[in-house]
Amino acid sequence: MNKKTILYFLGLPLLLVPIVAFLDLTLSIGICMLVFLSVLTLILLMCLKVEDNELYFLFFISLLLHMSAVLFLQYSHFQPFSNGIGDYTIYNSEAQTALSSFLGGNFSLSEVSLTTYFPILIAFVYLLTVPNMLIGVLFAAFLGAITAVLVFLIAKELGGSGKQAFLTGLVTNFYASYMFYGSLLLRDIIIIPLAIFGLWLIVRTAKRFSWVEFSLLYLVLAAEFQLRIYIGYAVLLSFAFCFAFLTTLRLKKKIIYAAIMLPLLGFLPQISGYGYYGSNFLIQYLNPKTVALYQNLYNPASPLSLSPNVPSSASQIALQELQEKVRPGVVPPAAVVNQQSTSRGLGSSFVVNIDKRNPVTFIASYLKYFCYILLGPLPWQMNSLRQYFALLETIPWYFLLFFIAKGTLNSFKSRNKLIIPLLIFSLSALAALAVFISNFGIITRIRIPAFISLLCLVPLAFIKKGGEKQKICAE
Repeated sequence: MNKKTILYFLGLPLLLVPIVAFLDLTLSIGICMLVFLSVLTLILLMCLKVEDNELYFLFFISLLLHMSAVLFLQYSHFQPFSNGIGDYTIYNSEAQTALSSFLGGNFSLSEVSLTTYFPILIAFVYLLTVPNMLIGVLFAAFLGAITAVLVFLIAKELGGSGKQAFLTGLVTNFYASYMFYGSLLLRDIIIIPLAIFGLWLIVRTAKRFSWVEFSLLYLVLAAEFQLRIYIGYAVLLSFAFCFAFLTTLRLKKKIIYAAIMLPLLGFLPQISGYGYYGSNFLIQYLNPKTVALYQNLYNPASPLSLSPNVPSSASQIALQELQEKVRPGVVPPAAVVNQQSTSRGLGSSFVVNIDKRNPVTFIASYLKYFCYILLGPLPWQMNSLRQYFALLETIPWYFLLFFIAKGTLNSFKSRNKLIIPLLIFSLSALAALAVFISNFGIITRIRIPAFISLLCLVPLAFIKKGGEKQKICAE
């Protein structure tokens, strides 16, 4: 993309800022923030010597699409699932409280009850702009555009052409759940791009190991373990497989590097309060009682279900005690527990009876759970009109699954092992959901990074045959 075109993309919004300021001063500040972040992104891409014109067009188109979704939700107050109340309102309140503490010279956060450190990030965004939720969700729009860029880069690393990578990134923008949840002030807005960024680093590691890229991946894992531990585990498993079997390092170097990395990686869950390599988490969470608690906790049909109208004291106490055991001193505020179900979205649940005494029945039931998470919500699992919004996502997803399966098959035929880390990440993340969550509203939000990583395989379905076959194997 030439400099003149870039100036048009960046200059036009700045020309509109004075006009917008008369209507909404906060929105004009948000536009200036997006222009500033876009300039930084372009400088970074140019420093990395990225010359694909398709990537620059994708970034601007993605930013425009996500910004449009944000403005539509903000000004139309379109909230068919949560009635305007949910985790995003709590995060905004926590971010504003944290900002007040910072401005008062108090950096201990003793006045803020935090479930995660996500509101701290938003507080810093507010510090540089204004403390308004519109600013936070416009920042989310920028992160959505970054996710599309990362999808493009992964598709190119796997062997897709510029046009194929562009279309894959463009399709990511129309992923219904991402378009919706990515326009709210939820921690998923940072979890998703971090996970995809980690996968890009892992794919690059398979081609050529770099300590710089490992350091970046280490920071990504540190954030993921803090924000959503099982996504962190999925990224870590992908990296472990990649380093052990895909990197071209000699055996001696692998052993030496592993001796350095393994102790360091173990500290990441411990920093977040989960124990070395997450030992506390594994012990406390991976047991039948805890699994049953979480599945009942987010199941509206269950007597333990969290409800904004009739909150269950039993479920609150159980969840708080469990959090306190796994991460001492980090207990979710009552407001989060009481309103957790308001951010479920679709709110539909499924129940599969698991007989733990019979291994065959257990495996069959678990696979059924897994299929629901991969393919659902299915039409017969919907019990209210608003849940049919899910068809905007599931129907296109079934068509894309065909190309994902074809791309996977083509990759194995051509011995392209670079797709394996993406498959490991997706299957690990979905497998974790199958253990703990039985509510589709939550599932459609948490499975987003797993689905996006699978979308990166779509271009591989269009590998040319014969002598023009694309080169997709690791260098």
